[in-house]
Amino acid sequence: MSARSSCALTLAVWLLVGAPRAQAQAPDIQAEYDACIEDYTAQSTSATAPLLDCLAVKYERWDEELNAVYQSLRRALDADGRAALLTAQRAWLAFRDAEFALLDAAHANLGTMGAVLAAERRAALVEERWHHLAALRDELVQD
Repeated sequence: MSARSSCALTLAVWLLVGAPRAQAQAPDIQAEYDACIEDYTAQSTSATAPLLDCLAVKYERWDEELNAVYQSLRRALDADGRAALLTAQRAWLAFRDAEFALLDAAHANLGTMGAVLAAERRAALVEERWHHLAALRDELVQD
């Protein structure tokens, strides 16, 4: 292979794999969570129930966004892609459930702080999946 062909091949691979892509605009769920926490802090209560409530809302919002991006990605795929997405999502849901069980077990002896840590990790896991599916959708759908 000539140096010129090698350079062209390297550029093509970089463009397909390594080129920076526009990232999906994440919903501002963190701002909602921060406002909830600010209200919690203003109450100056030591109870963790309001904190867990904020984390539950954060999880629910990411779950809603995940479902929306899943549907958007599904619409962008052909029949084979939709079948593959369904298989992957079912596998991810099984992983998520197993991971949640692990979080519960790992944090069980940490008292109320363990519940807070587990709730934060749950929300983060769903947010991570949202980013993954949104990036894939954005690779397929050009505005």
